[in-house]
Amino acid sequence: MAKRSAQLDAFADFRSRLRAGFGGEKTRRSNPTGARPFSPRLPAHIILKSSLARGERSLFLRGRAIDRILNEEVARQGGKLHDGANSGNHLHLLVQFRRPESLRAFLRAISGRIARLVLGSKKGTRVLGHNQKFWDARPWSRLVSWGRDFANVRRYALVNAHERMGMSRAHSRAMIAELERIGGACFGVGPPLRPA
Repeated sequence: MAKRSAQLDAFADFRSRLRAGFGGEKTRRSNPTGARPFSPRLPAHIILKSSLARGERSLFLRGRAIDRILNEEVARQGGKLHDGANSGNHLHLLVQFRRPESLRAFLRAISGRIARLVLGSKKGTRVLGHNQKFWDARPWSRLVSWGRDFANVRRYALVNAHERMGMSRAHSRAMIAELERIGGACFGVGPPLRPA
């Protein structure tokens, strides 16, 4: 019984750290008061969410194109895409860059390119109404330490993506546990975002 409670405590700690990120809802109606946390030695967990990405605009339907955009922009900025998961209306990314300017340029580029791809628009044209935006808020991010924290982020994003596809949490966790057991854990859903 002690093992189970320790697992729950570790997941609760992960959730509290998840709430402590930068961006997203925290800075939706105001400018951030500090710089986005950055370290060249640690990957960043990035979440981009869009309430408009449903039905015909679902990110699932453009998985391969989004995969290509992410890999192109990571390579352009000299970074590394450790992993990613497409959850239909939001993306989870684990990326690492050498300089904060590279991370900022990456976020600007992918947010614009993915929005144009999904909306079917060209650069400089407006498809949505005057006050409408494709992304709900600024990209959310936090630094991820190596080891357990890194593994927890990967599992969280994969379970989240499986649930968006209609898979039960128990089935998703069992599948991930089996993949980890045989040493073939993958990260990404429909089609997967492959590491660069």
